[in-house]
Amino acid sequence: MRAPTLDILVKLMKPTGRAWLLMAAAVSFFVAILHVVIVLIGPSAYSFFGGQRLARLAESGSTSPVIQTLSLAAVHALFGSYALAGAGIIRRLPLLTVALFAIGGMYAFRGLSAIEQALQLLRDPDSLPFRVLFYSLVSFATGCAYIVGSVKRWSGSETRERSKHEGRYALIGAPPSARKRVHDRSTQRACLLPAYQ
Repeated sequence: MRAPTLDILVKLMKPTGRAWLLMAAAVSFFVAILHVVIVLIGPSAYSFFGGQRLARLAESGSTSPVIQTLSLAAVHALFGSYALAGAGIIRRLPLLTVALFAIGGMYAFRGLSAIEQALQLLRDPDSLPFRVLFYSLVSFATGCAYIVGSVKRWSGSETRERSKHEGRYALIGAPPSARKRVHDRSTQRACLLPAYQ
């Protein structure tokens, strides 16, 4: 029998689909909140995050940057909601599976620009702020979390694992006779194992 600590370490090294989707949801909601903060701070925040054109529009009193940025915040919040639905935290949303793969694809495609940005920084380190490359890497990692989480969540192995645990925990409230029958069957199987080894 393995120690509980070892079981915990194994689970941490092999995240479930639910864990991947929860990580993706956390990033999406963080980005959504960040966009709201950018609106509250104003032109300097737009400029810091690479939106020089929006910064100039904000300085001129235009409401366009606010509308665009809050729209992006709402989109990322929706992305986070889909990740939570995929993880089973909230109710199932329409076209859940398709949406999760589409969202993951969009994040990952946005993150592919990291290749060009990395090459540009290698040629000329002063040509691009390093944070721009970091944003792309985070986007790519988030896209992978959506895709990997979706695949693992609906894979046969994880579905069987969930069913096994659900069946095990369902016995907690079962009558003693039912638990005894299950125990007897488990004992019989254990006695037969040496014959097949």
